[in-house]
Amino acid sequence: MPVIKLLNCYIELARYKLSYIAKLFKNNITISERKRALTIQQSNNYHPGFTLIELLITISIIGILAAIGTTTYSSSQSKARDAVRKSDLTQIKKTLELVKSDCTGGAYYPVLAGGDEYARFDALQIYLADADLKYMNSVPDDPKDTGTSKYGFFTSSSTTANVCPNNTTPPAQTLAGGTDYMLRALLERGTTDPDSLATFTRCAGKPGMPSAAGGYYYVCND
Repeated sequence: MPVIKLLNCYIELARYKLSYIAKLFKNNITISERKRALTIQQSNNYHPGFTLIELLITISIIGILAAIGTTTYSSSQSKARDAVRKSDLTQIKKTLELVKSDCTGGAYYPVLAGGDEYARFDALQIYLADADLKYMNSVPDDPKDTGTSKYGFFTSSSTTANVCPNNTTPPAQTLAGGTDYMLRALLERGTTDPDSLATFTRCAGKPGMPSAAGGYYYVCND
């Protein structure tokens, strides 16, 4: 049986070939012309792909463009956060002028306890947002608020006792005050931001001022 089936297959194949040859002769097309037509058709349908070198070049270009896009985005984000820092400290400066007007003779700024500039700023946040004093609804933090990316607060080492309102209920004029203060924020753009050097120069001689700008943005009393 398998032999008969195989013979039938050969017979069907032979019939198909004979029919195909008959059609060629019927249409007056020679085998060579048919081959030529087939070659032209294959040529028209040929779509070459990328070579290995072309693929490597394409991947490299995409990588470069992606790196440029990432760097640009990161730079824009850093610049935006620095703008927030400047706005925050400017707002706090205006609020401290309100506090000064409530201190004896309108001549002092509140002196708050804290082991370092960050702890003193934390104390300042609590003080300004106190429900009885009502200087600010809330005092902003640095956009990152981690490590050295925090706001710092310095006041005069020479203080006068009992000249500013404290945050007890009701407030009493028992808080010490100083004649100068300085706020600062570390800029992500560092010294490349011209405001760093400009504010460093403006606040020279104020409490806590370093010997170099150091990439900080400074705000102090006039």
